[in-house]
Amino acid sequence: MDNIRLLLMVAVAFLSFSLYQAWQRDYAPQPQVQQAQQSVAASSGETATPSGGDEPSMNSGAVPDVGVPAASATPVVGSVQAARSKKISVETDLFRILIDTRGGTLTDAWLEQYPVSIKQPDVKLKLLTPVPPELFIAQSGLKSGKDVEAPTHEAQYQAESFDYKLADGQNELVVDLVWRGANGVKVTKRYRFQRDSYAITVEHIVENTGAKPWSARGYEQLQRMHDGKTGNVFMARAYVGAAIYSPDEKYEKIPFNKMAETPLNRDVTGGWVAMMQHYFIGAWIPPADEPEHFYSMALPGGRYVVGAYSPVV
Repeated sequence: MDNIRLLLMVAVAFLSFSLYQAWQRDYAPQPQVQQAQQSVAASSGETATPSGGDEPSMNSGAVPDVGVPAASATPVVGSVQAARSKKISVETDLFRILIDTRGGTLTDAWLEQYPVSIKQPDVKLKLLTPVPPELFIAQSGLKSGKDVEAPTHEAQYQAESFDYKLADGQNELVVDLVWRGANGVKVTKRYRFQRDSYAITVEHIVENTGAKPWSARGYEQLQRMHDGKTGNVFMARAYVGAAIYSPDEKYEKIPFNKMAETPLNRDVTGGWVAMMQHYFIGAWIPPADEPEHFYSMALPGGRYVVGAYSPVV
């Protein structure tokens, strides 16, 4: 009987563009994500689930059949499927966040230091939302081989609590979601929130007590809707779309129309994928020394995805 315990780690960050520019200067060449001993980097993604161990290698350049779910994979508010899941509330000094137990997806995020306007100081800017037409969510999961059970972005997790708050004097807040498969595999999806930090660490801790070996790849992605409009005259120059960083090409914008015409398909080590929304950015940041495959796609209903997945472990 194999008893495997792996730690797969990635980070997601939400920044204002001014903070992003400072972060870019300091960290773009080597995005830093601390890894525990015996850790393995995992990228995650959603609505575009990378397949498991029966795929071509990372270096083949081919984009594997990622098994794109139908448009209903991201439930619309009020749907029966959405009603089955619950939301976990997390409050820190910088965030108010909701995590859906379906997939452990970050569905809602308010930036507590940024009001929507000077005239509304108590109304905080909401960067993530699951509600069309402004839908913008951060998804992640694990994908194994064909017909092998694994906690993808559609899996239902369990949680011990649905209300977390960073207390005075507390520097770290840990939120655990647990998935158990019939195959004896247990996965703890762990979010770590740090005081005074816009970076959130996401870990998948895998324990296999089953009779068979089990392997998977991690994936993460950002999904958002776009109606094709460029905004009003005051927002005309504010970019809304995807962006990536790689050591070879540096910072690149990936507009929505480009995703539809030529999907991103690139192996990268030491980079990140992001969605930019006017003066704010959300980014998945894999460990700097782990190879990732960056991808993008256009989905029905004006939805777009940019993400990354890791090798099978």
